[in-house]
Amino acid sequence: MNSVSRFAWALLIVGVAGLRADGQVLDFETLPNGTIPADGQTISDQYEAEFGVSFSLEDGNFPVIAKVGPPQTAFAGFGGPDMPRPNINVGVSFLTDDGVVGSPPSPLVIDYSTPAQQASGVIIDIDFSEQWSVEAYGAKDVLLETIVLSPAGNGSASPWMFQFPTPAIHRIRLRYTGAGGNNIGLAFDNFSPASGFGPLGVTIEADGGCGTACSLDDVELVAVISGGVPPFAFDWQEQVGADTWSSIGSDPTVIVSPESSTTYRLVVTDADDESVTSDPLALTVCVGEPSFDSDEDGDVDLVDFGQFQIAFTGANR
Repeated sequence: MNSVSRFAWALLIVGVAGLRADGQVLDFETLPNGTIPADGQTISDQYEAEFGVSFSLEDGNFPVIAKVGPPQTAFAGFGGPDMPRPNINVGVSFLTDDGVVGSPPSPLVIDYSTPAQQASGVIIDIDFSEQWSVEAYGAKDVLLETIVLSPAGNGSASPWMFQFPTPAIHRIRLRYTGAGGNNIGLAFDNFSPASGFGPLGVTIEADGGCGTACSLDDVELVAVISGGVPPFAFDWQEQVGADTWSSIGSDPTVIVSPESSTTYRLVVTDADDESVTSDPLALTVCVGEPSFDSDEDGDVDLVDFGQFQIAFTGANR
């Protein structure tokens, strides 16, 4: 029986965290599970599975939901506690730091499961001597860009946006950099964790590009995706005729054990219903020469074993 050889593989799928298409906005009015958040509710990883982002405070705690109106948990606003100006489109929920208005809060940190190309949001009620700095960080915590938001007025919304030519944002940090005071709080809303992955593309790898296998060996075919909007749907196909393909799997990888040389391809569809088909991958199956083919006729039979004579020597018994 042939031994099973499983080719080494590395799954290279961009953005498996499930980020939505550009333009999706987290307004904190409804959580991804459909529930309406409560005033003071802790926000940490609720948005990670669907949007690929998680929230924390730099001091080890987590931000909380603030509701428009009393009690005051973020700012003294336009006409009352936590009241934005009318018509700035921020709804009735937003994200604040620890929910206590006082000395400058710990920075809010947004971590990405996979890097993003652009991101945007607003901070509400920057006034008097207040100032916020929004920082974008790349790999290894390299600071990529800083946007400084100066006073805009009582209850007003100050927008910010990062945009890079490639997905480079690994972390965003909202940090208070204004003059000190005892009435400081964060009011963060309308966050767009846009991914901007670019056009969808897919190739197939088998053992890093090896296109041969021995008969009955297992070979793992791997999807290598670029661009597109996750999550992805996979349709692995095997060629069974001149222009005929048969589906053989729907996971990011598939294991095949062809008995003869076979051609495979992969159709990938993203969350925007864009579909692409990979170039075909021809897997060549090599059949080894039979062992003990003494008469060199291409098979192993009794004639071959008749070619061997074994003599034993030793004491007679």
